[in-house]
Amino acid sequence: MLATMASAGFSQQSQQTAAPSTEAPASKKELIIGTKEAPPFAMKTPDGDWEGISIDLWRRIADQLGLQYRFQEKTLQDLLSGTRDGSLDAAVGALTITAEREKALDFSQPFYETGLSIAVPKGHSTWMAVLESIFSRNLILGVLGLLGVLLIVGTILWLLERRKNDHFNDGPTGFISSLLWSATTAAGHPHHKAPRTIAGELLAILWMLTSVIVISTFTALITSALTTTQLKGSIRGVEDLRSVSVGTVGSSEAADYLNGQRIGYQRFATLEEGLKALKNRELDALVYDRPLLAWQINQGFRDALDLLDPVFDRQTYGIALPAGSTLREPIDQAILGDTRTEWWKRLTFDYLGESPDHRAEPPTETAMFGHGHH
Repeated sequence: MLATMASAGFSQQSQQTAAPSTEAPASKKELIIGTKEAPPFAMKTPDGDWEGISIDLWRRIADQLGLQYRFQEKTLQDLLSGTRDGSLDAAVGALTITAEREKALDFSQPFYETGLSIAVPKGHSTWMAVLESIFSRNLILGVLGLLGVLLIVGTILWLLERRKNDHFNDGPTGFISSLLWSATTAAGHPHHKAPRTIAGELLAILWMLTSVIVISTFTALITSALTTTQLKGSIRGVEDLRSVSVGTVGSSEAADYLNGQRIGYQRFATLEEGLKALKNRELDALVYDRPLLAWQINQGFRDALDLLDPVFDRQTYGIALPAGSTLREPIDQAILGDTRTEWWKRLTFDYLGESPDHRAEPPTETAMFGHGHH
């Protein structure tokens, strides 16, 4: 009898506990879904509508669950705070699942696994790279600086010797001789015409000592330029980024990663600005999220830029939900089903122009608590 009553009580309690998760109360109201532009995951059309990988996935899930909703554009911080305090029922876009965010809100099953990649100029030929290095600003300034020093030393010698040394007489030939003396002495082959005055001899001694430093500096400048030339066009992975000019978008996961790797880089306000600089050869490489790079290159830089294969600093995207949301379970089930269909493969191919398996694996500790943010 007690067992029966306990069983009945347990059954009643289970029904009461299970009711919120199966009732789908959100379907009775219009949900507010936060999003922000992050092509190709969330993009605002000219008429104010939304489209993209995440948006299309959400629409499919909402249709399956019979949800009514409207999109509301937010900043990244407002997306996170709004989801945390419940003013947003969900947030969709390119939201990375991180341990820090998991402490304040819930995430759905990851629906997209991604990472960082490297974009480089297309067809950067060797001879072009050599010319670019030869005529680089730093090298030209170095050559002009060396010529300037040779001219100054030669002129001083001529002023000291022109009235007392026939080799450096007070005329054009004497001035040219002084310049030749300055150049040959710096090269380590003293001219057969030597100064005769005490001041001229002291200048000769000083110039022979300091010219070693000047020539060594100039040689190092040329060597550095030619070494950079050899590296250009041969970028294959992260290690190659340490010796070339790199760019990325400021305040991004890519910037955090480069900082952690101690790789210097130039910051850009937007991805498009960075890609334009890369196209104009102002950079050797640009690092950013692979799907966003793939989208932008496919849209406007297909003939100018290449996207390298290596993917590093892997991370996963998910739908953000308020902690304890009753939508999480049905959304998880929908994501697990939808991202294993031909529809998902066609969707990612249509937006990215490539068809690897973008489906995220079932959540593991790494998948659910990977690092990085957008």
